[in-house]
Amino acid sequence: MTQRKFVKGLCATLALLCLCAPAFPSDNPRETPLVRAVKRAKSCVVNIHSEKTTHRDDTLFPNARDRKVSGMGTGIIIDERGYIVTNYHVIAKVDSLRASLSDGGTYDARVIAYDRQHDLAIIKIDPAAPLKVMPM
Repeated sequence: MTQRKFVKGLCATLALLCLCAPAFPSDNPRETPLVRAVKRAKSCVVNIHSEKTTHRDDTLFPNARDRKVSGMGTGIIIDERGYIVTNYHVIAKVDSLRASLSDGGTYDARVIAYDRQHDLAIIKIDPAAPLKVMPM
């Protein structure tokens, strides 16, 4: 269910970018507004890697030991200082977060705020230089 919400949110974001895309003409007349929107936005998207510990009570097997589980999600840079918006389910109950940028840089991230009801969260990384922000 939350995967569908994410896909719908991503589609809505791309649709908005497509509406703005004609304002940014392309050298290639065959390049569609969607392609231009994706090109503009791709450097502002981050991969988020998480790790959390599952406890014996959380498993189907009563004799299971605690173990580390990896997860991943995506986020969008919304502030040049390193603020990233993502989904709450990506950061829920995690032990550690790491954000990978499109340029290959990886940073430890920390949770700043979240809204469980709307499945939204803000995380923060500390980049050495200002980051490119998602065009609105």
